Amino acid sequence: MSVADSIPARQALQAYAAAAHAKPGTREAKARTAAQGFESVFLQNMLEGMMTGLEGDGPLGAGQAGGGAWRGFLTDEMARSMTKTTTLGIAPQVYREMLRLQEGQPQASRPQGAGA
Repeated sequence: MSVADSIPARQALQAYAAAAHAKPGTREAKARTAAQGFESVFLQNMLEGMMTGLEGDGPLGAGQAGGGAWRGFLTDEMARSMTKTTTLGIAPQVYREMLRLQEGQPQASRPQGAGA
């Protein structure tokens, strides 16, 4: 069984999807926006890591004036766009945890010896 098939992951994804229709300013809408932002930052860091070693010509080349800054803008926009159109599964889990912590629910128990 994959993680996506587990009940908590499925519930998190359903709750996250339902929060897209929440009224602006509500707890659910704010938590969804924050979770999307978290996933976007994660993706941005991944994309920056992928582009670190790229050299070459063109407007984003290392030898061009401002190439590094424009490359940063590009990775930021790519990450935001990817987060809006799909999810890696990070945002729904972050969303679920944020709501769980706000409600004061205890953390799900882990087996002895599980990593922290």
